[in-house]
Order: sequence, then C-alpha cells, then structure tokens
Amino acid sequence: MVFIFSSLLFAACQDPEERSPDQSSFSFLQELEEDQDFSVSDAATLDDDARYTCTLTSQELAARKSLLQEQIFPFVQSIEELPNGFQLHFKDHEKMASKIVEFMLLEKECCSFFGFQFEIRPFGKGLSLTIGGSRLSKQFIRYQLRSMGLET
Repeated sequence: MVFIFSSLLFAACQDPEERSPDQSSFSFLQELEEDQDFSVSDAATLDDDARYTCTLTSQELAARKSLLQEQIFPFVQSIEELPNGFQLHFKDHEKMASKIVEFMLLEKECCSFFGFQFEIRPFGKGLSLTIGGSRLSKQFIRYQLRSMGLET
C-alpha cells in the first residue's frame, strides 16, 4: 500500500509536462482499483468520473510539506479518526487559527477532492480541523499524515 501511494503521490504531483503520456490523466481511483486492500465499492461516495489529482509539482509539494512540518503539524495535540477523514486538534494558540485557514485555502486549490471544516471552540478549549471526503480521500490523508510523522 505504501508503494502504491508513494508512486501515486509522485505521479499526481508532477508538473503535467514532466508526466509520461500514460500519467497525463492520472487518477487515484484507477491506481487503487489495482490494490488488493481497497475495493472501489469502498468509495461509495465517489462519482464514476471523480478524479483525484493534486495539481502541485514535485517541487511545490516538497515546499508545502516543509511548510506544514514547520508551521502546522508541530502544534497538533491529537488526531481523531472519523469515518471519512480525520480531525486534528490544536491548542488555542496565537496566530494558529489564521495558519490553519491559510492551509485550508492552499489545499483547496491543489486538492479539490478534500473537504475541510474548521472550529474555534469556546472557552479556550482549542481549535479543530477536519479533513476528509470519500474513503479514498481518507486513505490519501492517512498516508500524508504518516509521511510527516503523525500517527493516525
């Protein structure tokens, strides 16, 4: 599974001019159809034509991961697994809310298959960010969180 997601991530985040012709219409769904551990029927919320493509180049993805590892993920206090995603909990810290919102807006541009919810809890009880979508999105999110040292 890790190999599939590693190659999937590399191909999906390449510059379209750097992709080989067979990767030009890259689809996460097509790759996972070949995976023994994931059934397309698991992704009941998907449309048949749904495309799961990140628009970042490899260099942009590396820069994004670096930014996340420095400014967002060190502040994660806990991660809660949800049926179709994950909820990340943060301490209510100065400027953290604006960093999370900025992250959501950036991710929305390159990975439109993710859904986001952000909550500022009352009485200083912290912040939470829910990232999800389909079960396929959840698999991708899990891989990304683990690749950045966060356990799910």
